[in-house]
Amino acid sequence: MSDTERPIKKVPNYHGHPPYFYIFVTLIGLMIATIILGFWEHNTYVIYAVYAIAVFKAYLVMFKFMHLSWEPKMVFIWIAGAVFSLGILYIFFGSTLSLK
Repeated sequence: MSDTERPIKKVPNYHGHPPYFYIFVTLIGLMIATIILGFWEHNTYVIYAVYAIAVFKAYLVMFKFMHLSWEPKMVFIWIAGAVFSLGILYIFFGSTLSLK
């Protein structure tokens, strides 16, 4: 073996890289869809669609770019607690918002 050849070390629990370019293009497409929905009349269905798109974009960023798919289960417990707390805040204080 020459000096330029190095043995490949196997890293335990190596998960590889997700397809970053396709995820980026998807995020750009979803952003454009959100902007287009913003020009429509603001009814309840449009607002639900915008929220659904936002949740899916957050999922892509958290689990693909931040590699949370490969983290220990305790991270999921913390994330679930944070999302639950935000849901409680939205339920109690979201009724004060008007969707006219």
